Amino acid sequence: MTEQERPFTPEVVAAERAAFDRKNEQITATHERLEKIVAPVLNHIAEEAAEAAKDPAHQAFLAEQATHRDDQPNHTAGKDLPSLVPPHLAGTASPQPINRHELNDDNAPQVKPQGSSLRSDS
Repeated sequence: MTEQERPFTPEVVAAERAAFDRKNEQITATHERLEKIVAPVLNHIAEEAAEAAKDPAHQAFLAEQATHRDDQPNHTAGKDLPSLVPPHLAGTASPQPINRHELNDDNAPQVKPQGSSLRSDS
């Protein structure tokens, strides 16, 4: 029986109200528990932030960060990191494919002879 088909008898209404009240009590208990746990942590963070805001070194740090606010990440990311390319490979050309015909490889792919097309316009 779906909710729409269920008759709203006084017993059904009382059961629904009891279920709602139980759920509401759970939510209230969870909220109170979180207030006891989270509120002191947030207050501590706010106090630390207020102390840091008074520190001239922290204000200089924030000002330095603000100068880079509009930098493009692609231009600045990894500037202070070493290159991931090993030094002995830096600046060398990438390997080129080998012409297996020059090696007289019998298993080299067959190259279509030039001018063997059956079309007259080629």
